[in-house]
Amino acid sequence: MPGETTSVAFRRRAWDDAKRQWSWEYPVGANGLVQLAHNTRLSPPT
Repeated sequence: MPGETTSVAFRRRAWDDAKRQWSWEYPVGANGLVQLAHNTRLSPPT
């Protein structure tokens, strides 16, 4: 909900040479808290 604090985790796409495909990496320590503004819109990942 807008104005509430929520936790977030970041991820990045990385090329895996061994599997010859893209995969998601979750960098260590790349998480935190964020407080959403009243006009923030979130959409599900595609």
